[in-house]
Amino acid sequence: MHPSQSLFDRWIARPRRPWPTALVAVALFAALPFASALDGTLDLFLTTDAWRLWLFPTVIAYILAVAPLMGRIDRAVQASFRAILEIPQEETERLFQTAGVPRPAGEMRAVAVGALLGYLSLWGTGNAVPDGWLEIVGIAEAVLMYAMLAWVIYLSLIGSRLMRVLHRQPLRVDPFDVTPFEAIGRQGLVLALVFVGGITLSILFVGFRSENVRLAAFWLSYFPPTLVPIVIFFLIMQPTHRVLSAAKKRELEAVRHHIVASCRALAQRIESGQETPALSQQVLALSAYERRLEQMPTWPYNTSMLRTLFFSVLVPAGTFGARVLGDVLFP
Repeated sequence: MHPSQSLFDRWIARPRRPWPTALVAVALFAALPFASALDGTLDLFLTTDAWRLWLFPTVIAYILAVAPLMGRIDRAVQASFRAILEIPQEETERLFQTAGVPRPAGEMRAVAVGALLGYLSLWGTGNAVPDGWLEIVGIAEAVLMYAMLAWVIYLSLIGSRLMRVLHRQPLRVDPFDVTPFEAIGRQGLVLALVFVGGITLSILFVGFRSENVRLAAFWLSYFPPTLVPIVIFFLIMQPTHRVLSAAKKRELEAVRHHIVASCRALAQRIESGQETPALSQQVLALSAYERRLEQMPTWPYNTSMLRTLFFSVLVPAGTFGARVLGDVLFP
C-alpha cells in the first residue's frame, strides 16, 4: 500500500480486472427488483416510475468503471510535471505528499457528508422513513451514490489544488514544445468525456411531462448542462495556458529586442556604406523565428481532441432529444 495514495486510489481507483466491478454492478441492479419481489410488487416495478431507482446503481457502477481510468490519467499528469519541475527532488516529493494527497479523515468526512445529503434529499419524497424492502434498498443505494459523488468531488478539489501549486513552481517550459503538457490536455478531454457519460446516463432516467416540451423554459433548463463538458475541458487547461502564454510572451519580447537591435545596426552599416550580408541574414532569421513563435499554441490540445469533444457534446443532446420524442410519441 503506497503511502502517497488516497483511500479512493487504494480502494476504488486501483487497477483491477473488470469482473469485480461487473459483479458489484449486477448485485446493485438486481437488489432493487429483488426487494420489490419481497414486497410483492415486482409486477409494478417496471410499469411504474419505480424503475427510475436504477439511476443509483447506474451512477455507482459508472464511477467504479471510470475511476481506474482517471487514476491513470492523474498519474500521467504527475509524471509529466515531475519531468519539468526545476526544484530539488526532495522538495518535489514533499510537494506531492502535502498538496496532492488528501488526509484520510478528510475523505471520510466527505463520504459522511455525501451520505447525509443523500439521505436528506429523500426526506421530501416521503422516503425518509422506509416503508418496505424496495424503499430500504433504494435509500441505501441513494446514500451510497451521494457518498461516492461527494468523495469524487472532494478529491477533484484536492487535485485542482495540486495543479495550482504545481503551476506556480519553477518549470522548464519551451514555447516550441508543448509535449510535456499534453497529458493536461488529455486529462481535460477525459474529464469532459466522463461528464458527458454522466449527463447521458442521468438523461435516461430523468422524468418530465411531455406537455412541457413546448415551453422555452423547459429547453433552457436542460440545455446548459450540455455545455458543461466544454467548460470543464478548458478550465482544466487554463493554468497551463497561462504558463505557456507567459513563456511565449517572454520569448517574443527577447527575440523582438534582438530584432530591433539588429535592424538598428543594419541601418547604421547601410548609412556608412559597409557590407551587410551577415547582418541581413541575421535579421531575416530573427524575423522567421518571431513568426514561428507567434504560431505556436498556448493550449495543450490538438485538432483531434477538439473534434472528439465536439462530437461527444452531441451525445447527451441526441439522447435527450430521443427521450423527449419517445415520451411524446409513447406517453
